[in-house]
Amino acid sequence: MLTAGLRMAIIPVIVSETSSEAYGIIVLASTIMGYFGIMKSGVPTGTVKYVAEYEEEGGGRAVSKVVNTSLAFHLVVGMIMAIAVVAFTEAGGLGLFQISSANRPRAANVLYIAAGIAVVKWPALTFGQALDGLQRYAENNLCKGVGRVSALGGAIGVALFGAPIELIFLVQNSDFLLNTPLQYQWLRRLKPDVRFMPSDATWDTLWTIGGYSVWMVLSKVARLLLYQTDRIIIGVFLPVSYLTVYKVVTIPFNYIKKICGLFNSAVLPVVSSVEASSGKEELGRFIYLLGRYANALAAALSVLGVFFSAPFIRLWMGPEYVEYAWIAQIACGFQMVWQSNAALVKVFFGSGLVRTLNLIAFVAALVNVPLGIWWVQEIGVAGVVFSTVAASVLSIPLQYVFAFPELNVDRPSYVRALARGQWGSWAVGLALIPLWKPIQAIDGWIELLASGSLVSMTLFGVVAFAAVEGRHRIGAWNFVRSSVVQPFL
Repeated sequence: MLTAGLRMAIIPVIVSETSSEAYGIIVLASTIMGYFGIMKSGVPTGTVKYVAEYEEEGGGRAVSKVVNTSLAFHLVVGMIMAIAVVAFTEAGGLGLFQISSANRPRAANVLYIAAGIAVVKWPALTFGQALDGLQRYAENNLCKGVGRVSALGGAIGVALFGAPIELIFLVQNSDFLLNTPLQYQWLRRLKPDVRFMPSDATWDTLWTIGGYSVWMVLSKVARLLLYQTDRIIIGVFLPVSYLTVYKVVTIPFNYIKKICGLFNSAVLPVVSSVEASSGKEELGRFIYLLGRYANALAAALSVLGVFFSAPFIRLWMGPEYVEYAWIAQIACGFQMVWQSNAALVKVFFGSGLVRTLNLIAFVAALVNVPLGIWWVQEIGVAGVVFSTVAASVLSIPLQYVFAFPELNVDRPSYVRALARGQWGSWAVGLALIPLWKPIQAIDGWIELLASGSLVSMTLFGVVAFAAVEGRHRIGAWNFVRSSVVQPFL
């Protein structure tokens, strides 16, 4: 929660202390780095998968080989990427974007800093991936949280003291200096036989990870074309300051995606473990329950996003951004469809069935690019957001037709699970329509917090009874009572 708060706080601080264009340059630099990040291929996902599988089979030296091979791979790729970013900048690549002449040198400096960070930061991500493979999510998130809170807090501090955007960007991306040592020590405590040993980095292990990850490269390309390309298109066809508008209006549905992603991130290692220990039959039973619960969460968050995005944006960034809030509201609503198969996608990844799914994602991504270029010239920032939504929604029926049979998923059964997960949120959303105008007129944080809390409790209460199995409700209540209520009694 603290990290999320700081992530949102830093945007208005940087905009007010520098300019909307300056913050747009930071967004653009992160986007360009994301494009060069394609060189990482799917090795991060392969690392999580094979650490989980080898640990289930007994661990030992195999886990150490995966970690060290991934570490070496990312170090080499980070150096190559740094050279590529510097070459891009020196060749005048920033001339593609609508950046004012006063800020162009600073934009180049930000990219040089980003290139240097990548050399160290990318290899360091390996330790977090290994902890995820060991299903130590709490420990890994704690380590990452310490780093992110420190970096974001530091960036806000230097911005308030009038620092240039180069220093703000450097501090904002310095989280790895804290979380990497913590992740490594935690990993060593859990797996004493895993340590930094270059001799454990082998071509055979890389080939194993790469064999799983080759289709993940296509997935990475698809994600870039779906999400990062939006920002590139804005930078080319609109002033870079509009990247700040884009960042603001996409915050609500991106947080929906992130919260759902936290839920779904636990799926890949669990699936790998289930397959290794119990086989496909147990996995089949797992799929329908997962689909129901994942959709219950996504639908509830979507309803909150639709109703509360506009007052939140007004209070957070100021009234000048409210005219764009409708973009956020529509995008949040589409998350009900967008996220409907997201958890099941992780099951495919955990089972190694990624080819068809990634081909579908790539087709949808190819649709997004021309749509985004066309629509951004017609309706501005909204064009790239809606092109991404349209392309993502297009992939849903393709997944049902072409991918589901690979896991022997019964389509009607999955749709019933999806409907049971979502119907409670639909009911509450329809019931809230008469309160639409009062909610949109909220003009104070206390009022927003009070009304948002009341709606959230009602919404999740209805969802819990509509979607959650009775035994799971009882288990959740017992956990809350023993861990939260009783300590205060």
